Amino acid sequence: MKNKCILILEGLTIIRALEIDILKNLKIEINGQWLDLGSGINGSPEYNYLCKNKNASVVNSDINATNNTYYINLEEKLPYSNQEFEGISLFHVLQYIYNSENLIKELYRVSKSTILIVTPYSLNYAPENGVDLWRPREDYYNKVLSTLLLTEKKVIPILHGPFIYLLSIIEIYFLKYRYVRFILFIFFYCLDLVIYRILPKKTSIYVSNRSVIGYVVYGKK
Repeated sequence: MKNKCILILEGLTIIRALEIDILKNLKIEINGQWLDLGSGINGSPEYNYLCKNKNASVVNSDINATNNTYYINLEEKLPYSNQEFEGISLFHVLQYIYNSENLIKELYRVSKSTILIVTPYSLNYAPENGVDLWRPREDYYNKVLSTLLLTEKKVIPILHGPFIYLLSIIEIYFLKYRYVRFILFIFFYCLDLVIYRILPKKTSIYVSNRSVIGYVVYGKK
């Protein structure tokens, strides 16, 4: 919980704090040249938190190009050679893509080793531009990943409980007040723990399965 609280105090949203905690626990080593798709102007916060290797380098790409970011259209074939990058990350982007299955296969083609994908799942999650097309689920990811030759694959739900799920939805209205979100996170986190202690096991599992905020997807060749 400590790491999540620190990330929230640093200004990250609930879902990003939870997913970065999951990504760190996967103990992914970022080295060589990495491609961060849909990175935005300053790069993905997930990549910036994960990359501790000074010898690693990243190519930032986004549909909105800047001096530090290359233009790329993710609905088309990626303009890179087979296995050109050691790893590829796609954080909070796939939900905007029409041909998402083709994009995942393109990630596989261009990557030498690692693929990382994170998408929100909560239907009320409010993105910055309000144009989310869909919500990929765990069964979708498992189906697509089964078509790829991977030595390791994981689809991990981002969740804690119904109160944290609720907070991840309503925090959009007070994003600027990180200390308020920090206090609410601790309070709601504890409420979830109490709920899980009170409810019968089967009911707790049912509630947990319906409190998914998003998914972290990890694939390794």
